[in-house]
Amino acid sequence: MLTKYKKMFCKICYDNNNLNFNTHNVRDKLGYTICPTLLNFTCPICGCKGHTKSYCKVEYDIHDIIWGIGLKTMIGKSWADECNA
Repeated sequence: MLTKYKKMFCKICYDNNNLNFNTHNVRDKLGYTICPTLLNFTCPICGCKGHTKSYCKVEYDIHDIIWGIGLKTMIGKSWADECNA
């Protein structure tokens, strides 16, 4: 039986002109982030590492954004504890 070979490709590293984009994938088989570039990236919204702002679990209250308060909230969890999860 032939096993399909899946080429390694990391979109994060490719988009950042990292020459190692073909040595790993963004995530492993279980869905955990394994990209070293992404694991070292600090989210500008919550300050945690390992995700971009489009995947951030922190949500801003629109009222606070309009008034410039910038209060960060997360449904069912403290946003400050998310980095340690």
